[in-house]
Amino acid sequence: MTPASKSTSVRYVILGNSVPGIAAAAEIRRHDPGGIITIVSDERMFGYSRAMLPLYIAGKRSKRDTVFAARGFYTSQRTRLLKGETADRVDATARQVCLRSGRLLPYDRLLVATGSSARTLDVPGTALPGIFPLRRMTDAEAIKRHLRSCRGPILIVGGGLVGVKSLEAVSGRTKQIHLVISSDRILSQMLDRTASDLFLRAFERQGVRVHFRSDVTAFHGRERLEGVSLSDGTHLPCDLAIIGKGVNPNVDCLRGTGVAMNGGVRVDAHMATSLP
Repeated sequence: MTPASKSTSVRYVILGNSVPGIAAAAEIRRHDPGGIITIVSDERMFGYSRAMLPLYIAGKRSKRDTVFAARGFYTSQRTRLLKGETADRVDATARQVCLRSGRLLPYDRLLVATGSSARTLDVPGTALPGIFPLRRMTDAEAIKRHLRSCRGPILIVGGGLVGVKSLEAVSGRTKQIHLVISSDRILSQMLDRTASDLFLRAFERQGVRVHFRSDVTAFHGRERLEGVSLSDGTHLPCDLAIIGKGVNPNVDCLRGTGVAMNGGVRVDAHMATSLP
């Protein structure tokens, strides 16, 4: 990091208002008391914990409880937060960020901390009401609203961390929960067979039915979600589905800049991209 000049303040723009962006803002301020820091967030909340979204859905935490960087943080760090703004593209030549609203943000240093978006399933019926990802507060709010009228089985697609946390969110809400997993065990990217089986037995004690080596091939319903078809030929009724099938990095704003990518953004040992 280049220290701020005595005559000209360095303009820092941070894209993303989750843990990395917020932590970076505090660290930048520690090193550069005179720098101008702007955080761009495509959400309308102050910094909150995504890990607490299942507890919010379950009613164990309030919306306020999820916030770890309230208004006072931005004030104390002399950091401007632009809520509800999306970075449409980065003009690396002019060194400015073009927001979807038409606003232009010039920068001297740019930090891309835009995170990822939930993957969707490319199967029939995904537009039916009652099918949700669980990635953002707006997702959690929508799931919580839907649960108020949900009386039938709940389907969770994916045996990774999002799927497991989704089980925590809806456990005890319904008589039947189905967990559909493509692989042969729960949390297959994180745990060995022994540890995974501990989760399986715990879920089964709660009445969760786990479908291994299965994928959703179609969602069914007239005006809302009513059921799904699985790749093994099984048909399951359900009123709500939560999809946890991985994420895609939010890098659209960098396309055309010349930044080297390989799925996500390629960086060096100092987390710098291929562009200065």
